[in-house]
Amino acid sequence: MSGGIGGGEPGVPDDLLTTKGDSHGFDTANARVPIGADTQVLTADSTQALGLGWAAPTSTEVLSVIETQETTGTPTEMNFTFSALDMDDDSFLKLEFDGVPTAALTLGLQVNNLTVGYYSEGYRLTSGVMTLLDHNNLAYMPVASSSLMGGVNQSACILMEIMLPKGITGASRSPMMFSKAHGLVQDEEILSCGNTTSNITSLTQVKLLVDTSTLVAGCRATLYKFRRAAA
Repeated sequence: MSGGIGGGEPGVPDDLLTTKGDSHGFDTANARVPIGADTQVLTADSTQALGLGWAAPTSTEVLSVIETQETTGTPTEMNFTFSALDMDDDSFLKLEFDGVPTAALTLGLQVNNLTVGYYSEGYRLTSGVMTLLDHNNLAYMPVASSSLMGGVNQSACILMEIMLPKGITGASRSPMMFSKAHGLVQDEEILSCGNTTSNITSLTQVKLLVDTSTLVAGCRATLYKFRRAAA
Protein backbone atom coordinates (compact mmCIF):
# COMPACT_ATOMS: atom_id res chain seq x y z
CA MET A 1 0.00 0.00 0.00
CA SER A 2 1.60 3.24 -1.16
CA GLY A 3 2.34 5.69 1.65
CA GLY A 4 1.41 3.13 4.30
CA ILE A 5 3.06 2.49 7.62
CA GLY A 6 5.54 -0.39 7.94
CA GLY A 7 6.73 -2.88 5.36
CA GLY A 8 9.60 -0.60 4.37
CA GLU A 9 7.36 1.43 2.08
CA PRO A 10 7.43 5.27 1.93
CA GLY A 11 5.46 7.04 4.68
CA VAL A 12 5.83 7.43 8.43
CA PRO A 13 8.85 5.49 9.72
CA ASP A 14 8.09 2.57 12.01
CA ASP A 15 10.45 3.90 14.68
CA LEU A 16 9.18 7.50 14.64
CA LEU A 17 7.18 7.06 17.84
CA THR A 18 9.18 5.82 20.81
CA THR A 19 7.12 6.44 23.96
CA LYS A 20 3.60 5.63 25.04
CA GLY A 21 1.40 8.58 24.19
CA ASP A 22 3.59 10.00 21.41
CA SER A 23 1.74 11.57 18.47
CA HIS A 24 2.50 12.29 14.82
CA GLY A 25 3.30 15.84 13.77
CA PHE A 26 4.45 17.55 10.60
CA ASP A 27 6.53 20.57 9.66
CA THR A 28 8.33 19.91 6.39
CA ALA A 29 8.41 16.18 7.14
CA ASN A 30 6.81 13.69 9.47
CA ALA A 31 7.92 14.25 13.04
CA ARG A 32 7.35 12.94 16.54
CA VAL A 33 5.32 14.93 19.07
CA PRO A 34 6.51 13.63 22.46
CA ILE A 35 3.89 12.97 25.11
CA GLY A 36 3.46 15.81 27.59
CA ALA A 37 3.26 15.77 31.38
CA ASP A 38 0.27 14.48 33.34
CA THR A 39 -2.83 16.75 33.12
CA GLN A 40 -1.40 18.77 30.19
CA VAL A 41 -3.43 19.17 26.99
CA LEU A 42 -2.26 19.35 23.37
CA THR A 43 -2.75 22.91 22.15
CA ALA A 44 -2.27 24.72 18.85
CA ASP A 45 0.84 26.91 19.24
CA SER A 46 2.30 28.75 16.25
CA THR A 47 5.56 29.39 18.13
CA GLN A 48 6.36 25.66 18.09
CA ALA A 49 8.12 24.07 15.12
CA LEU A 50 5.27 21.59 14.59
CA GLY A 51 2.51 24.12 15.28
CA LEU A 52 1.34 22.54 18.52
CA GLY A 53 2.59 21.80 22.00
CA TRP A 54 1.64 20.61 25.46
CA ALA A 55 0.35 23.13 28.00
CA ALA A 56 -1.62 23.37 31.21
CA PRO A 57 -5.37 23.52 30.51
CA THR A 58 -7.05 26.91 30.66
CA SER A 59 -9.53 27.00 33.50
CA THR A 60 -13.15 27.27 32.38
CA GLU A 61 -14.58 26.71 35.84
CA VAL A 62 -17.40 29.18 36.45
CA LEU A 63 -18.49 27.93 39.88
CA SER A 64 -16.23 26.57 42.58
CA VAL A 65 -16.97 25.68 46.19
CA ILE A 66 -14.54 27.27 48.65
CA GLU A 67 -15.90 25.58 51.78
CA THR A 68 -19.02 24.19 53.45
CA GLN A 69 -19.45 24.41 57.22
CA GLU A 70 -21.99 22.92 59.64
CA THR A 71 -22.24 24.21 63.18
CA THR A 72 -21.76 22.08 66.27
CA GLY A 73 -22.72 23.17 69.74
CA THR A 74 -24.07 26.73 69.91
CA PRO A 75 -21.53 28.97 68.14
CA THR A 76 -21.63 32.72 67.67
CA GLU A 77 -19.94 32.74 64.25
CA MET A 78 -19.10 30.80 61.10
CA ASN A 79 -15.66 31.77 59.81
CA PHE A 80 -14.29 31.10 56.31
CA THR A 81 -10.61 31.71 55.48
CA PHE A 82 -9.03 31.13 52.07
CA SER A 83 -6.16 32.12 49.78
CA ALA A 84 -6.29 35.76 48.68
CA LEU A 85 -8.78 36.58 45.92
CA ASP A 86 -8.25 39.91 44.15
CA MET A 87 -11.49 39.42 42.17
CA ASP A 88 -9.96 41.03 39.06
CA ASP A 89 -11.24 38.13 36.94
CA ASP A 90 -14.80 39.52 37.19
CA SER A 91 -15.63 37.06 39.95
CA PHE A 92 -17.71 37.39 43.11
CA LEU A 93 -18.48 35.33 46.19
CA LYS A 94 -21.83 33.86 47.11
CA LEU A 95 -22.58 32.68 50.65
CA GLU A 96 -25.59 30.51 51.41
CA PHE A 97 -26.81 30.11 54.99
CA ASP A 98 -29.55 27.88 56.36
CA GLY A 99 -29.99 27.91 60.11
CA VAL A 100 -31.86 28.63 63.31
CA PRO A 101 -30.97 30.87 66.29
CA THR A 102 -31.32 29.87 69.93
CA ALA A 103 -33.02 33.25 70.52
CA ALA A 104 -33.67 36.47 68.60
CA LEU A 105 -30.53 37.83 66.97
CA THR A 106 -29.17 39.96 64.15
CA LEU A 107 -26.89 38.22 61.67
CA GLY A 108 -23.98 40.19 60.26
CA LEU A 109 -21.16 39.78 57.77
CA GLN A 110 -17.49 40.72 58.15
CA VAL A 111 -14.56 40.44 55.74
CA ASN A 112 -10.78 40.28 56.22
CA ASN A 113 -11.02 40.29 60.03
CA LEU A 114 -12.22 43.91 60.04
CA THR A 115 -14.36 44.53 63.12
CA VAL A 116 -15.06 48.27 62.79
CA GLY A 117 -15.72 50.85 60.11
CA TYR A 118 -18.60 49.33 58.09
CA TYR A 119 -20.84 51.92 56.45
CA SER A 120 -24.10 50.53 55.17
CA GLU A 121 -26.77 52.15 53.02
CA GLY A 122 -29.72 50.63 51.22
CA TYR A 123 -33.09 49.26 52.19
CA ARG A 124 -34.76 46.43 54.06
CA LEU A 125 -38.01 45.04 52.66
CA THR A 126 -39.97 43.16 55.31
CA SER A 127 -43.44 41.75 54.56
CA GLY A 128 -44.01 44.41 51.91
CA VAL A 129 -42.83 47.31 54.08
CA MET A 130 -39.67 49.10 53.01
CA THR A 131 -37.29 50.65 55.53
CA LEU A 132 -34.29 52.72 54.47
CA LEU A 133 -30.93 51.78 55.93
CA ASP A 134 -28.28 54.32 56.79
CA HIS A 135 -25.75 53.04 59.33
CA ASN A 136 -22.33 54.51 60.10
CA ASN A 137 -19.29 52.81 61.57
CA LEU A 138 -20.91 49.44 62.19
CA ALA A 139 -19.09 46.34 63.43
CA TYR A 140 -20.52 44.34 60.50
CA MET A 141 -22.76 44.54 57.45
CA PRO A 142 -26.31 43.43 58.42
CA VAL A 143 -27.77 40.50 56.48
CA ALA A 144 -30.79 39.54 58.59
CA SER A 145 -32.61 41.29 61.43
CA SER A 146 -33.83 40.00 64.77
CA SER A 147 -37.40 40.22 63.43
CA LEU A 148 -36.50 37.57 60.85
CA MET A 149 -34.37 35.41 63.14
CA GLY A 150 -36.63 35.85 66.11
CA GLY A 151 -36.31 32.59 68.01
CA VAL A 152 -35.45 28.92 68.14
CA ASN A 153 -38.30 27.86 65.84
CA GLN A 154 -37.69 30.63 63.28
CA SER A 155 -35.38 29.16 60.67
CA ALA A 156 -33.90 31.34 57.95
CA CYS A 157 -32.43 30.78 54.49
CA ILE A 158 -30.14 33.61 53.39
CA LEU A 159 -28.29 34.23 50.13
CA MET A 160 -25.45 36.75 50.20
CA GLU A 161 -23.25 38.08 47.41
CA ILE A 162 -19.93 39.78 48.07
CA MET A 163 -18.23 41.79 45.35
CA LEU A 164 -15.01 43.75 45.19
CA PRO A 165 -14.69 46.53 42.58
CA LYS A 166 -12.13 45.80 39.88
CA GLY A 167 -8.65 46.97 40.79
CA ILE A 168 -7.93 50.37 39.23
CA THR A 169 -4.89 52.41 40.22
CA GLY A 170 -5.86 55.08 42.74
CA ALA A 171 -9.43 53.85 43.16
CA SER A 172 -10.84 52.79 46.50
CA ARG A 173 -11.82 49.12 46.71
CA SER A 174 -14.59 48.59 49.22
CA PRO A 175 -16.62 45.37 49.32
CA MET A 176 -20.28 45.47 48.30
CA MET A 177 -22.79 43.07 49.81
CA PHE A 178 -26.25 42.05 48.63
CA SER A 179 -28.48 39.83 50.72
CA LYS A 180 -31.88 38.17 50.41
CA ALA A 181 -33.34 36.29 53.36
CA HIS A 182 -36.41 34.12 53.82
CA GLY A 183 -37.76 33.11 57.22
CA LEU A 184 -40.44 30.95 58.78
CA VAL A 185 -42.46 33.91 60.05
CA GLN A 186 -41.81 36.53 57.36
CA ASP A 187 -39.76 37.18 54.26
CA GLU A 188 -37.07 39.80 54.48
CA GLU A 189 -34.81 41.23 51.83
CA ILE A 190 -31.86 43.50 52.52
CA LEU A 191 -30.11 45.34 49.74
CA SER A 192 -27.03 46.91 51.25
CA CYS A 193 -24.18 48.79 49.67
CA GLY A 194 -21.36 49.05 52.15
CA ASN A 195 -17.76 50.01 52.46
CA THR A 196 -15.13 50.04 55.16
CA THR A 197 -12.61 52.55 56.41
CA SER A 198 -9.86 50.29 55.03
CA ASN A 199 -8.92 49.93 51.38
CA ILE A 200 -9.19 46.23 50.49
CA THR A 201 -7.11 44.89 47.60
CA SER A 202 -8.12 41.24 48.03
CA LEU A 203 -10.44 39.06 50.07
CA THR A 204 -9.02 36.43 52.43
CA GLN A 205 -11.80 35.91 54.97
CA VAL A 206 -15.59 35.99 55.29
CA LYS A 207 -17.36 35.64 58.62
CA LEU A 208 -21.01 35.31 59.63
CA LEU A 209 -21.60 36.42 63.21
CA VAL A 210 -24.43 37.18 65.61
CA ASP A 211 -24.84 40.27 67.79
CA THR A 212 -26.55 38.44 70.65
CA SER A 213 -27.52 34.85 71.43
CA THR A 214 -26.11 31.93 69.39
CA LEU A 215 -26.85 29.58 66.51
CA VAL A 216 -28.09 26.04 67.07
CA ALA A 217 -26.15 22.94 66.01
CA GLY A 218 -26.72 21.90 62.41
CA CYS A 219 -26.73 25.34 60.75
CA ARG A 220 -25.06 25.10 57.35
CA ALA A 221 -23.25 27.66 55.24
CA THR A 222 -21.46 27.24 51.90
CA LEU A 223 -19.13 29.80 50.33
CA TYR A 224 -18.86 29.74 46.52
CA LYS A 225 -16.78 31.65 44.01
CA PHE A 226 -18.46 32.58 40.73
CA ARG A 227 -16.38 33.68 37.75
CA ARG A 228 -17.58 35.12 34.46
CA ALA A 229 -17.32 32.49 31.74
CA ALA A 230 -14.73 33.16 29.04
CA ALA A 231 -16.15 34.54 25.81
